[in-house]
Amino acid sequence: PLHNLDLAGSRRGGHGDARGAYQTVVHHVAGLKDLEDESGIIKLSKRKADRIRGWERILESNNEGDIIEGKATRKIKGGLLVDIGVPVFLPASQVDIRRPSDIGVYIGKMIRAEILKIDEERRNIVISRRKLIERERNDKKEKKNEAAKKEAQPLHKAVLSLISVSECFQRGPCAVG
Repeated sequence: PLHNLDLAGSRRGGHGDARGAYQTVVHHVAGLKDLEDESGIIKLSKRKADRIRGWERILESNNEGDIIEGKATRKIKGGLLVDIGVPVFLPASQVDIRRPSDIGVYIGKMIRAEILKIDEERRNIVISRRKLIERERNDKKEKKNEAAKKEAQPLHKAVLSLISVSECFQRGPCAVG
């Protein structure tokens, strides 16, 4: 759960009232980290709140099968972490059509990929660059096939004369007339 906090504090300095004191109010959103520690203080985490908000934004705007873009941040066991606002997992087998020998070359690069799986409960998203590349290749093939079908018109030609094969060899390279 997220909590809105208005944190007020006073400082002494050049601005403010006649005594040189002024009050600042800072508005933060924080996630509850621990209900209480040994001293009875409630612990809040801005980082946790940012992570929760990031997940909420991603889940609201994306579904499985959607195409996303993010920056590969680091190599982990079995693949790469890609930052799309939250870290998502790109398995090594899904980096390219053929598995690259060193996936480390993708670190720091922008990667377009398709969302394979969203696990809201575990806050885990798996993406695939390979599936996106395959989809784009298939789309190009279909467009080429459609264009070829449109261009392929049946030929309607008149037969001028029929000659035998031996006659064709006698005349030269099958030139009629």
